[in-house]
Amino acid sequence: MIALTGLHGSGKTTMAFALEQAGCATRLRPFTTRKRRVGEHDEYLFLSEMEANASTTLWSYAKSGALYGLTTDEMARIPAGEIGVVPIHTEGIEALGRVKIAARIILLGLDTIDNAQEQLERVGRIPTRAQTPMEILETRCLVRALPICFDGDHAAVTAKLVVLAQTIRAGLSVA
Repeated sequence: MIALTGLHGSGKTTMAFALEQAGCATRLRPFTTRKRRVGEHDEYLFLSEMEANASTTLWSYAKSGALYGLTTDEMARIPAGEIGVVPIHTEGIEALGRVKIAARIILLGLDTIDNAQEQLERVGRIPTRAQTPMEILETRCLVRALPICFDGDHAAVTAKLVVLAQTIRAGLSVA
């Protein structure tokens, strides 16, 4: 499984959709207990707190008063011999590190935003989704320190992700 992380608006969900559309991976939807935003479609499974607490999860973490995570049912959607891709906030990296499953999880950073103005544009000019310049700097340092981190524009990052996913799949079919 590939877990994509980065700044808010860095393209985590967009890249997951791109990998799915390229036939390289099964896009997994993390769950959240936060309210659905206007115009939001199927980025998340929206659960009540009761549903989230009753679900068997691979990981979960709290962020801004809501729970986020991945259910085992969602993980089970990955066909045998295939890979899954899931977006995860940087706040969830620690929870991801506690996951005990047989599948390998590759944490991949997306460093695709250079400044606060660019981020504000990418998050639809929603101030509550934007990070402060200091938070952007700290998050970019964290993302850049990951063993795998892709930067560049949408097309360049998508191309790199497709090659990575195809390489992983080729390794799975050999194993």
